Amino acid sequence: MTFHESRHRYDSRTWGGGIGEVEAIIMQTSHKSWDYVPENFQQSQASYAQMSLNTAKLSPSKLAEYVGRLNEAFYDIATFDVNTNKNIVEMSLSNAIFRKFEIVAPIRNKNK
Repeated sequence: MTFHESRHRYDSRTWGGGIGEVEAIIMQTSHKSWDYVPENFQQSQASYAQMSLNTAKLSPSKLAEYVGRLNEAFYDIATFDVNTNKNIVEMSLSNAIFRKFEIVAPIRNKNK
């Protein structure tokens, strides 16, 4: 969240809502902290990116460009497609997200 908000402060491409939000979200997904945020937060950001992109009023070619970037950014989390009849972005969430974590537990002395 902090990284996302810092993008709005320091990167003018993220100003103004709409496409600015999409830029900030894409940047956020490439930050090292992205791997540690909860699945529901990642999914909410995918949904927010879709909503923001649909309010941006882009040409079909620009819309397709952003959909490609979002599909790359949200690989294994969500899939974005352009509905060419309505010129909007549709999104579907992946069925499951699997993460690999190392579980470390202290060794306890049973004699104590």
